[in-house]
Amino acid sequence: MNLALSMVRGAYRDEYDEAFLICGDSDIAPSVRMIKADFPKKTIKVIAPPGRRHSKELSEIADKLAKIKDVHLERSLLPETLLDADGAAIARPAPYAPPA
Repeated sequence: MNLALSMVRGAYRDEYDEAFLICGDSDIAPSVRMIKADFPKKTIKVIAPPGRRHSKELSEIADKLAKIKDVHLERSLLPETLLDADGAAIARPAPYAPPA
């Protein structure tokens, strides 16, 4: 519900031209339909989460479709070690390590 309301509010405030919606559920479809009807120049790209398909309803109303693939997640991982502003090393938390 919060995501749907935020998208609609953002459209009315003209905060975006293109929204990237990472969602596999059709529950948000009425909000996307409203945005498309009231703001036909705004584009909605629906991105399916890993291991999920696009909902049929969102697929029919989205301007663009994409999927998050394993390679996208791998490219988004934190490095094993980071340096803070003082140059001190910070280790990546174990839960954020790539799968073995």
